[in-house]
Amino acid sequence: MSASSRPLCLEGTRVAVRARLVDLLSRRNDSLHCEVTWLVGLAGSGKSTLLNSIAEHFRTLHRCGAFIFFDRSDPANSDPRRVIPTLAYHLARFSAPFSKRLDEQIQARPDILDSALESQFQNLLAEPSKAMAAFNNHNLVIIVIDGLDECGDEKSRNGLFEIFSKHLPKLPPTFRILIASRDEKDIRTAFSQPNVERVLLRTDDDAAARDIAEYFRARLTSIAKNPDLPDWPRPGVIEQLTRTAGGLFIWASTAVGFIEDGPSNERLQILFKISRQGKSLTNLDALYQTTLHHQFQTFLPHELESLRQILGTIVLARERLTDDVLSKLLGLESSYVRDILSRLRSLLQWSSGEPIVVLHASFPDFLGDHARCQDSRWYIDELAHHRDLANACLRIMRNFLRFNICGLDTSYVRNKAIDGIHRLVDQNITTDLAYACQHWADHLHLGVTASSDVGRFPVEIRFFLEDRFLYWLEVFSLKDCFHTVPKILGVVAEWCKVWISLSQ
Repeated sequence: MSASSRPLCLEGTRVAVRARLVDLLSRRNDSLHCEVTWLVGLAGSGKSTLLNSIAEHFRTLHRCGAFIFFDRSDPANSDPRRVIPTLAYHLARFSAPFSKRLDEQIQARPDILDSALESQFQNLLAEPSKAMAAFNNHNLVIIVIDGLDECGDEKSRNGLFEIFSKHLPKLPPTFRILIASRDEKDIRTAFSQPNVERVLLRTDDDAAARDIAEYFRARLTSIAKNPDLPDWPRPGVIEQLTRTAGGLFIWASTAVGFIEDGPSNERLQILFKISRQGKSLTNLDALYQTTLHHQFQTFLPHELESLRQILGTIVLARERLTDDVLSKLLGLESSYVRDILSRLRSLLQWSSGEPIVVLHASFPDFLGDHARCQDSRWYIDELAHHRDLANACLRIMRNFLRFNICGLDTSYVRNKAIDGIHRLVDQNITTDLAYACQHWADHLHLGVTASSDVGRFPVEIRFFLEDRFLYWLEVFSLKDCFHTVPKILGVVAEWCKVWISLSQ
């Protein structure tokens, strides 16, 4: 939950809505329970940047007890089952009384993480919170939760939202909770309560337009320093960009990246020409289409297929991947993958050796919707890509799993007693192999569909079970995460049931 790379609001922007949120989170509360504020906004309206700034404001006042955020491009950090323990961990770091009571609860219930969500909430949050509230020196404690709509999917988060709806507002009055999300049905149902204040983040008012204009001025300043661009930006440019942004900060951010990635005046004319043709650039789809077209318009069909493989893997991977792991999963030259990624800098956050981050959830949404994408060159068929990733994982395990993978001298000594065991594991169980071992079953299951699966995987799975299974188990033993094996095998069993039914 490190927020070090998450941007803050520019000075002088979002002034009114920031002041309102700070006031709501700071005001006197005469009730017996905490207050919840729900910030609602469209995708790309700047909710995350705003919440980063709010969290930082209260952090400087030593009142930010927890700040957690979700990202659909990183499923490992968007699992609804992790939310309650993560909140408890952050609050324990923040408050000694909370930490002491939490420790007592865990000592009394060492299996608490295996219990029902309601029991987790009561033992890990509700009970320790009472100790924090009873501590006289405590001021208000602010909890900030960003991107709740990106926490799992509607089915997987149902239990968490039910707990939130029932118990979150019952925390002690020393707490203030700020939650941001899109206006989705299940979230609206969970927070349709008297003590939940709903704040709409508007994109169609003068304040949003002023803030986006200020953003353009700040970001285009660096381009203005180019001696080949006198009188930059020309009069009227910022005003026209602001109008076409339509109140969406993600449009503004992507447009600036598009301008910076090529000849600036030429890129501006491209944006304005599309606008004159009547295509609404307030719709992010048009901007994404433009960005991809101008970066890859000269690519041959086989190169476009590799581009789709790269985009599909980035979007659907079960954890964030580095460029090296991405190239090994896809069997592509690392230099070729890095070239593709460098062309996507206005849409992705990437540097060599670091995990690739999709800048906004609207981009995967665009790629995965054929009606919105319109151009088959960019469309990501999620089912097909999951099947391709399952094949890639099975291929990597076939090629690199082996007996005694770390070359240990004896099997009669516990792993943790072996000198340098962590170094040996890192050297011999590469990141791409670890990914394949951990996530092959998920991709297999997520790619299941009709007759396309029949006959495709059984041979590989039979080989895995007969020739690689014990070596696979050894990987989990060496990495000290053997407890995940039953879940993975359970997913495989579910896939087998579906495959059998499709084969009949």
